[in-house]
Amino acid sequence: LALEPAVRAAVLQAGADPLHQAALAKTQGLVEGAKGNNTAAYDRFMRARELSVAARGPAHYDVAVADINLASIELQLGKRAAAQHRLETVITAFGATEAGRRHPTIAQAHQNLCAVAWRQQDWARSERHCRAAAEVYASSIGPDHPPTAKSRMYLGRALRQPGRLAEAQT
Repeated sequence: LALEPAVRAAVLQAGADPLHQAALAKTQGLVEGAKGNNTAAYDRFMRARELSVAARGPAHYDVAVADINLASIELQLGKRAAAQHRLETVITAFGATEAGRRHPTIAQAHQNLCAVAWRQQDWARSERHCRAAAEVYASSIGPDHPPTAKSRMYLGRALRQPGRLAEAQT
C-alpha cells in the first residue's frame, strides 16, 4: 500500500493501459484482503473484473481469476449464494473455452465450490466439486502436485462427514 502512489504513477506513465490498471486493482485487492479489509478488497477486485471484461471479454482467464477472488471475499462476508453463483459462472464461461477446459483455474473454482458446499453442509455437492477439482488439477498440473493433494484431502473430509470412512481413508 505504501508503494501504491508510485505504482499508480507508473501505470499512468505507461499509458493507463486497462490491463495494467486491472493488475493494479487486483494487487490492491489482494493486499486489502490480507489486511482483513474485505469491503475494500471486494471493491478492488470488482474494478479489476470490470477492466478485464472491457479489455478481454467475459470468458477470459483474467475475468475468471477476478471472479474467484470476488467469490472468496463473498464467502468471507457470508454471501454463500453469491459466491456459489459467481464460481459456477467461472466454470460455465471460462471452462467452456478451449484454454479453460482443463485449466487449474477451473479446478480452483471447483475447490472453492467445495468450500461453499461444506459450509452449507451439503456433503454430496462438496464431494462432487472436490472430485472435479482433483481431476482437473491431476490432468493439468499433475497427480502429485500439492493442489491435487489438497483437493484429495478435502475430498476425504467431505466423505468423512456422512460416515463414508473407508472411502475417505482411500
